[in-house]
Amino acid sequence: MKKLLLALLLAVTVTSQPAMAVEKLELGFGVGAAPDYEGSEDYVPVLLPYARVDLDSGQFLRLQGNRLRGIDFKANVLPDDIWRFGPMLGYIPERDDVDNNQVDRMQQVDTSVMVGIFWGIEFDGWAAEIEAQQDAVGGNGFLLTLDVGYKVPLNYQLMVEFSLFTTYADGDYMNAYFCVFIF
Repeated sequence: MKKLLLALLLAVTVTSQPAMAVEKLELGFGVGAAPDYEGSEDYVPVLLPYARVDLDSGQFLRLQGNRLRGIDFKANVLPDDIWRFGPMLGYIPERDDVDNNQVDRMQQVDTSVMVGIFWGIEFDGWAAEIEAQQDAVGGNGFLLTLDVGYKVPLNYQLMVEFSLFTTYADGDYMNAYFCVFIF
């Protein structure tokens, strides 16, 4: 009986929350060149997808091709138009199809699912953000990224974003992606 009452109370609480309307929907993509794997001298063309749903509360969901590594998903949980904070998931594909003999001697690097949080600020086209991510499945290490950028609207439907970032990688990450074992 207690479980039923708790379930009913939770259902009433969830259904009594005000609905949040979608304020803006952004879809886009970029095309670029990225190393075949981190540290590679061979570059391959990459498609960088982008999708963002802004709610009228200031919260958002964002899926973005992540520079050189893969794809990131972020959810801003703060109901604020300027400050950003929330969970994030990242995907880094495995290293495969290597043409370099030295890299073949490196340990196999499986797919990484990076789990973390982000915090940032965004106003008048400017943005700054810090991200902390840990690999949750392969033990491939920890990343801390600082990003600063600016968005320039070209017209109502087209925008260009410039960004400068730096990343700290811990020893586990560096060993997984850059350590060569000599037998």
